[in-house]
Amino acid sequence: MKRDIAWFLDLYRNGQLNLTPPYQRRSVWTLKDRKFFLDTIFRNYPCPAVFLHKEIDSDNSRMLYHVVDGKQRLETVIQFSGSEISMDKDFGDERLNGKKWKQIEHDPDLNTRFLRYGLTVEFMDIGDMKVINEVFDRLNRNSRKLERQEMRHAKYDGWFIQVAEREAEQPEWERFGIVTKARMRRMKDVQLISEHLAVLLKKRILGYDQELLDEIYAEYDSPEETALDFDESSFERDLAFLKDYVAKMEAHNASISMHAKGLGNFYSLWAFLALNRRRLIPPASLAEIYADFMQKVTALTKEKDLDVFLQDHQSDVFAEAFLYAKSLVRGSTDRQQREERNKILESVLLGDHAGEDTLIAETYRNTLSR
Repeated sequence: MKRDIAWFLDLYRNGQLNLTPPYQRRSVWTLKDRKFFLDTIFRNYPCPAVFLHKEIDSDNSRMLYHVVDGKQRLETVIQFSGSEISMDKDFGDERLNGKKWKQIEHDPDLNTRFLRYGLTVEFMDIGDMKVINEVFDRLNRNSRKLERQEMRHAKYDGWFIQVAEREAEQPEWERFGIVTKARMRRMKDVQLISEHLAVLLKKRILGYDQELLDEIYAEYDSPEETALDFDESSFERDLAFLKDYVAKMEAHNASISMHAKGLGNFYSLWAFLALNRRRLIPPASLAEIYADFMQKVTALTKEKDLDVFLQDHQSDVFAEAFLYAKSLVRGSTDRQQREERNKILESVLLGDHAGEDTLIAETYRNTLSR
């Protein structure tokens, strides 16, 4: 069965089209993908079917349509109809090149070509959510044979993927412990580097989230069109500064290879440096403080009986190290845990943390008393 774009837009305006049911993934199409689909529409080429799950909204006596498959395509037509995106400037028709919907909607021919474009629709009249989830899984299973980063490599060819893959070939990342032969086999080294680059791009700490990383890849595939406040030259300067700073720390006392080769520790140090670039002390000085702190963390992680250990040592001296080590044990890549480690590193490494010590020590004592 076919339904034209006008039908979908009516559903959307009436609040009857649910683009984000719980089994759906986040939007990961790039602007280039969306323009390519608009090209498909205006050339009247066929496209894959849209799968909709029908459900009666008893509160409002109307039908709801949950999108099982086809979300990206429907989002594209909705965005275009709202003039949020434009046609590709090289479509090949002067009436359409680089145009937004508001510029062409009064052209009868173009209006008809867009609104009357038909999409094949498969309706699913199923009440069992387990069955819906199974259908969604089967529709999307073919893409799971590849690692997520391998899928990104196949999908994207823009700015961010080029930077991440370029960086993976730089020798310093191997010295930092991020690139290894095992990770290179399935492009996991590129994924890890992407996570570190994302801190610079978003200027904040992020949790380990594959779908969020997909969003960043989509946003920065063509940053000149989708991230208008992005300054590539500033990004490159900051990246070069960070790599040089870490290299100088390592050259001073091997603090990276001794204490930060674990992924959790290196990400934490990298994020701290990236977010506090203008407040940093010289790398040799910071390397000394970092090594001293991480020795405390290592000592705590090796202890089988922390209570006995802390009775024999000044417990307050180990307060920050204890909280840092605790955040590495469970859910260490969660955003909250990463933010907690960053807060501790700021307290330890920036030096100017009067007033924060009391809070950290109090949190530490409360943790021990549980």
